[in-house]
Amino acid sequence: MSAPSVGIDQKYEQSDQHVWMIQCSHCKKWQEMSFEKNLKILDDSLIDRAANVVQPNATMYVCQYCGKSIESDRWYSGEWVPRYPDSGRSVGYYVSQLDAVWLSSDQIYANSLKYASPQLFHKQIVALRSNS
Repeated sequence: MSAPSVGIDQKYEQSDQHVWMIQCSHCKKWQEMSFEKNLKILDDSLIDRAANVVQPNATMYVCQYCGKSIESDRWYSGEWVPRYPDSGRSVGYYVSQLDAVWLSSDQIYANSLKYASPQLFHKQIVALRSNS
């Protein structure tokens, strides 16, 4: 992602802004994946923050509304939804590694430990924008 309101970010802001939405199979609510709202630490003893190591099953993706697991929902219950449908704007996509089903919550959390600032982690790992 580029700097705010410059380059790709500017193009995305001018687009219809598609985001990948997941529907929770438990409460049926739709949500855009969020590191803060959807990634839950299950066992803090499996996380070595000094070494940036996260053991398997330390974290899990959960619904930001009901708190239940959405691990399988990430595979089967998602769709692209434009924030500005029928706006006549160009098509743009917000792509997050949180939406990459081949990356576990443990891998994403381990990646977050490698960044000195949360802002840089979000810019480099969580948010990628593109226009077509």
